Amino acid sequence: MSKWPIFVALLALAALVAGAFGALANQIGYSVGASYFHDMKFIEAGLSEALQNRLGASLVGLREGGRLGLLVSLPACVMGLLMIRSRQTYFSSGLSAIGVAVVIALACAMAGLTLGMIAPAYTADRPIPETVTDTDSFLRAAMMQQGAFVGALIAVPVALWAMWRGAQSDPA
Repeated sequence: MSKWPIFVALLALAALVAGAFGALANQIGYSVGASYFHDMKFIEAGLSEALQNRLGASLVGLREGGRLGLLVSLPACVMGLLMIRSRQTYFSSGLSAIGVAVVIALACAMAGLTLGMIAPAYTADRPIPETVTDTDSFLRAAMMQQGAFVGALIAVPVALWAMWRGAQSDPA
């Protein structure tokens, strides 16, 4: 039987999980740095005034996280499709890759937030748009967002490794 339905399901699941992660992470980001959203993200997203709140932050996170999840998972899903013969091993390896990616993104997001909160000397040199109304708030959320993005980049080779490991243990 074909592995294509699993391929599609894994990509969809990765996008959904990453979107949910983005929505939840943006709730934390909004709490520690509403300026980041009001002074930049809501404007970039073209959100109406009525959505420039926590709901809007979640919507931005859902959209951006979903896209990023799809991009991060695509190489690993293609690798698994080509290298793993067993549908069950492919699916379980894909779930492992998604889980590990979320853990890495969370750890890096929290590291970014921590850096933004405890290292003002580092964050003070960051380029900040002139329209920012609260620099400290903006930097906390921005560093958290950048941390999550770095985590997603780190997750790509780790997800590839999870698929490679699945191919090595493939019983089929």
